[in-house]
Amino acid sequence: EKDAVISWGEPAAGVYNLIRGTNPQPGATTRYRGGELKIFDCRLLPESSSHSPGEVVEVGPEGFAVAAPGGVVLVKRVQPQGSGKMGAPEYVGSVALKAGDRLGK
Repeated sequence: EKDAVISWGEPAAGVYNLIRGTNPQPGATTRYRGGELKIFDCRLLPESSSHSPGEVVEVGPEGFAVAAPGGVVLVKRVQPQGSGKMGAPEYVGSVALKAGDRLGK
């Protein structure tokens, strides 16, 4: 089964629906620091963002928010390459992800 790859340039609602539609399996895939990162659980925040698509806008207690056209996707559960699923806050701590980082590269 082909992985669903997130295109952060797509409208935020489309990114949200892709992630929601592939949870719990196989997960929607993006890249971070050259590695694969699957996203399983998220929330759509309709506020507009002046950040570029795929940019981490904010890191908080629930996870991290990523900009996409027309909104922001709050990522809550992930699976890094070669690892099990984990809460996004735990992942943030393990890789020191911060606002301004970029997903999809």
